[in-house]
Amino acid sequence: NGDAKANIAVQANDKLYVEGKTKWVFVQGEVQFPGPFPLKSGLRLKELLQQTKLLPDASIAQASVIRKVNFEEQVSAEDDPTLNRLLDIEREQRTDSEEALITLKTQQLSGRLPVDFAALLAGNEQNNILLRDGDVIRVPRFVPSVRVTGAVIAPANIPYDSTRIVGEYII
Repeated sequence: NGDAKANIAVQANDKLYVEGKTKWVFVQGEVQFPGPFPLKSGLRLKELLQQTKLLPDASIAQASVIRKVNFEEQVSAEDDPTLNRLLDIEREQRTDSEEALITLKTQQLSGRLPVDFAALLAGNEQNNILLRDGDVIRVPRFVPSVRVTGAVIAPANIPYDSTRIVGEYII
């Protein structure tokens, strides 16, 4: 480029990293087209999922969006009307998916955004978040299992087998 500082001799096995101005989002897991995607202005999660094409083994219930944490922008539970509505329902009257959403929203990992992917794909635009530079969308493989907890020696996720009965999972 004519810059004397850039005219450095290169040797075999050197590695050059050229930083660009393009912003990226990343998709990992059970999608047809994983990898980095350029972040266009106004890109939303649903549009990106349509571009990457979810695979049949995708576990939508366990999918997540990981974002670089900006502590000034964290939202408290009091600002989440969906969570508040679910917490007002008696435990016995909540569905498994509602329980899973409560768990997701109340025990989220640092930087993990509480996005209900199933609701998003069913048309709930409230979950169609605007993506930011560096966001990572993870779509794990669905592995059917039975979670055994409580008064057991070793709580575990055991692979689901349709021929097993309850007693065979509790050993």
